[in-house]
Amino acid sequence: MNNYRIVCIFALFLCATAGFPENISGYVKDRSNAVVSFANIVLINKNDSSFIAGSVSDNTGFFTISPPVGIKTESILIKVSYLGYKTAYLKPVSGIQNIVLEEDSHVLVEVMVKARKPSYRLTSEGITTNVSGTLLSRLGSGNDVLAHIPGVYKKEDGFEVLGKGSPEIYLNGRKLYNLSELEDLKSEDIKNVEVITTPGAKYSATVRAVIRIQTVKPVGEGFGANIRSSYYQGANADFVEQLSWNYRNKKLDLFGNHSYLNQTTRAQSELTQYINSDTLWQQVIEQLGFYKNIKLTNSLGVNYLLDKNNQIGLKYTIITQPDIRNKGTLQSDILANGVSFDNLISDNRETISSVPVHQINTYYKGNIGKVSLDVEADYLYNKRNEYATYNEQSAYQESRLVNSYSRTRNELFASKFVLGFKAGATEISLGAEFTSTTRYDMYDNTEGYIDASNNEIKERHISPFAYLSSQLSFGQLTVGLRYEHVWSDYRENTKHIDSQSRKYGNLFPNLTFATQLGKNQMMFSYSLKTRRPAYSQLSNNITYGNRFTYQTGNPFLRQERIHDLSLAVVRNFVQMSIGYNDRRNAIIYSTEMYKGSGSISLYSFENINSIKSASLQAALSPQIGIWTPALSLGVTKQWFSVNTQSGNIKMNSPILNASWSNTLDFGKSWMGKVDMSYTSRGDNENCKMTRAVFITDATIYKNWLNNRLSLAVGVSDVFHSQKEGNDLFFYQTSTSQISWTDSREFFVTLRYKFNTTKSRYKGTGAGRSEADRF
Repeated sequence: MNNYRIVCIFALFLCATAGFPENISGYVKDRSNAVVSFANIVLINKNDSSFIAGSVSDNTGFFTISPPVGIKTESILIKVSYLGYKTAYLKPVSGIQNIVLEEDSHVLVEVMVKARKPSYRLTSEGITTNVSGTLLSRLGSGNDVLAHIPGVYKKEDGFEVLGKGSPEIYLNGRKLYNLSELEDLKSEDIKNVEVITTPGAKYSATVRAVIRIQTVKPVGEGFGANIRSSYYQGANADFVEQLSWNYRNKKLDLFGNHSYLNQTTRAQSELTQYINSDTLWQQVIEQLGFYKNIKLTNSLGVNYLLDKNNQIGLKYTIITQPDIRNKGTLQSDILANGVSFDNLISDNRETISSVPVHQINTYYKGNIGKVSLDVEADYLYNKRNEYATYNEQSAYQESRLVNSYSRTRNELFASKFVLGFKAGATEISLGAEFTSTTRYDMYDNTEGYIDASNNEIKERHISPFAYLSSQLSFGQLTVGLRYEHVWSDYRENTKHIDSQSRKYGNLFPNLTFATQLGKNQMMFSYSLKTRRPAYSQLSNNITYGNRFTYQTGNPFLRQERIHDLSLAVVRNFVQMSIGYNDRRNAIIYSTEMYKGSGSISLYSFENINSIKSASLQAALSPQIGIWTPALSLGVTKQWFSVNTQSGNIKMNSPILNASWSNTLDFGKSWMGKVDMSYTSRGDNENCKMTRAVFITDATIYKNWLNNRLSLAVGVSDVFHSQKEGNDLFFYQTSTSQISWTDSREFFVTLRYKFNTTKSRYKGTGAGRSEADRF
């Protein structure tokens, strides 16, 4: 079936399902005005309580039921029930009615236990974790909260969703380009966090996971601010200072976010490299490095409410890094066929100068009659220069002084619009996204050990999409379709290279169905996604590591096509999910010999036919007195083998991820937290994780002045056990490495806030997936 016929069938489906009847409709919420999704709505006979018809509320709390023909409204009662709430009985009224559920209480063994809202609940797209009113709301920052969400794991440079990789993160519908905003976000201001593992058509086909953070409704006119100061002491002292402010006057919001980071990281590694060519080369390397980074991020914005249904806004962000310096020493022993060949001592220095990153986002969001309209535009520009010197002193061979210079420049323009329609319990959205990117990349080695290169990649994307979400009597159905057409122009030394320039178009469907069986909420999802090579992976620049190791990209890389299937089940404070994905044309790390050399490995990337994997996750979070434990277990397993000179090596060992968070509420604004995480040995692509990693963090919290002033004191990686090991396998080459950093740190964070009002800015950003490729 060709693409045209698929689009036609999809359009007919939208038209055919847009007209569900609307008779008895309303919204279900609780006393705090929070939405109650997947509440059971049943129409019963007022005289004998017999069943007439039923439905469930959607992710906005909305429901609609069509009574059978011949049933009179005055003979009907609406019965609304949900775990943790008292069952409500109401008479139907004309129009949309608002139903408010009361929380329930139970007495067990002479102890009064107040029923809480379930820790987790399904929405039409993912799984939501409640934060407001729980101990999660007292952890400190948005970063602390996300680190405790099931299936979400904190990494050094952000977060990762189990089996899906790095997610896009949204705050109140606004896409976060700078994750430092999460540290500036107070945990008590967060209402809930939703994790979407099969994002629909409104997201780029490269997005495999989304995290959406919803805050509590803001109050307060005038000026408000949130100030944070953090000190970290490990092998080096690090500092983070942040200020966010907001001035609100009726319909106008002026806001800003400002942060300063001064960080030095100490890293060590021990690596053994084997090259099996005409000679068996063995290189044993000990490396010590220091990486210094000073970073200033400033953003200013304005938001204006045209009326209660329409608003516009503009935000400008500038990121400067005035001091980026890396230095390291490397000592290596080289053996040829088991006999000592050379000993190298290398002193490496790298200085990076970057033109400030400029980013502008503007948007309009509102309603025109019964139609909602979102329009956005983004512009991004950055430039980076790197100067590196490798001073290699050889015991038996030629000593080398290697100087290199590289420059990259990135420019992005993106725009997006979305039209939304609602007919009864059915929502339809139509939209399109356009991006234009330019990446310039050059490299030069003064001494001529590596050829100079100069390349430029221009890409244009246009992506129309449509999706439909409908509340049926037996559950919620969401279907979507996205078409992405891409043109690329690859140039070397300004000359167009036809074989490396691409033009392709693909359809990306998705389907999600959510329902409730008894007390179990269930959701099934399928989506087709893609992963496009990063621009650095497409570059043909060859960079110098040492005289035995070079690195480059691969301009011939193709995009991955990823089939995702998942099933999730939620019941009260327990959730489970199982997933399966098939990565076609998977992009993995690879090596080959440099220009026919028998001793120099050229590390690059290549496509392989397929990598299949499955994942299983379970999480529970009960409350036992002052103790709130949260246990999350996840297992991922792939089916893959690597072709080497010694034959195929199976890489099928599973990886277990476990986290156990323990929060203790001591009362009088004191709270303690001990978090433990474990990652087992296992296989990921052509990498074998050879060391299990166990990490323990401990923190004490104290609040004063009605939570306006707070202090957190703690130690990260208490036992300094974050030591990672991996073996990489290639056809002629293999490496074995153990690495660790100064991960054990004592830290103190002090916060003060007053009249904090969250900005009403609703810009979500366009072209985010393309910006990530830079």
